[in-house]
Amino acid sequence: MESTVATTNDSFIFAFEETHDRTYGIVSFCIHAVIIILVLVGNGIVIAVYCTNATVRRVPFNRYILSLAIADFMVGLMAIPQFTFQVFLRHGLILSDAATVALEWTGRFPILLSVFVIILITYDRLQLVKDPIKYQTSKSGRRSNRALVFVWIFSAVYANIYAAVRLFSLYVVLPHEAIYTFSREDLFLFILLVEFSQVFFAFLLPLALIILMNGIFLYELKKNLNVFGEDGKNQSSERERSGDHGVSKDVIMTSRGDGTQHSCGGTESSEENGSSTVGMRGRKLRNIAKNLLILVVVYLVCWIPINVMGLLYLMNIHIPFPYLHVSYLLMYSNSAINPFLYVVTSRAYKQGMQKLLCRRDNSLSERATWTQSTAVSSISTKI
Repeated sequence: MESTVATTNDSFIFAFEETHDRTYGIVSFCIHAVIIILVLVGNGIVIAVYCTNATVRRVPFNRYILSLAIADFMVGLMAIPQFTFQVFLRHGLILSDAATVALEWTGRFPILLSVFVIILITYDRLQLVKDPIKYQTSKSGRRSNRALVFVWIFSAVYANIYAAVRLFSLYVVLPHEAIYTFSREDLFLFILLVEFSQVFFAFLLPLALIILMNGIFLYELKKNLNVFGEDGKNQSSERERSGDHGVSKDVIMTSRGDGTQHSCGGTESSEENGSSTVGMRGRKLRNIAKNLLILVVVYLVCWIPINVMGLLYLMNIHIPFPYLHVSYLLMYSNSAINPFLYVVTSRAYKQGMQKLLCRRDNSLSERATWTQSTAVSSISTKI
């Protein structure tokens, strides 16, 4: 069992042991290809739906979904092919520092962008839950665009943090003139900085941010649901109190006439409308929470294994190649699952996809019908 030399000198991600099992290699390559196809096709459809459907474009929140779909599309276009190339490369490549940083950036940026867009979506839903009225009045497409521009720039810069720490460790912690004669203490500090920064910045910190944001979101959601529940109870208790005082509809009608009957009925209907409005707000909040939690839970399921592998790696525990390989494939598969989640959680995207696919089917059927009619007419002309 030999260890491959990493193309990007990335010891945690690409320090895979070579396997001589040909069946494993073929199956793994097919799985890589399927994930790439699903990521590109699924997110490509989501992008097409946004560009062709005015109803979807009208909602500022859907710009976050578009940005997440673009990030996932870039994962299938850049990150997964690079990962596949480095997994199945028999011998590593010797690259310059600039080429190494550029190659690492193309692999890290799309993944980190998708993570930070999910954090932005969580923050947006948090603002909606905290103060729905303020959210509706202040939310606009321009604010969404500013938030997305900030996330894209931040993700592009953040993707270079690990490379900066590694180059700093290489040229400062290990003196360049003594790179082959460094002490054991210098080597230990170098490994600690490089390996810890890699696992911390690429995996642990984004995961911790998502968990923290969703914890705050659930706290605010529970607080608002309790407020709506108390409002509903207060309204029902007020109705019961008015009934206990003996103010019935019939008594008021006999003493004051038909006009009073109309006013009393209007009061009861307004109370019923108020309680129904409170119930509708609670249902909307629960629906928002359900849609967000589906997206986040799927993300956590796909990302927690690779974070566990990173912690084991920092504790100097040997990780077998198949376990690490499957963990990375599971992480990348999150980009293939997200388009299906949009269909489940968003009615607008579901209808947009149906229109897009039905339009495609109708155009194909019309083309086939036109070809068939043309052929029949040409045959009849000859006859």
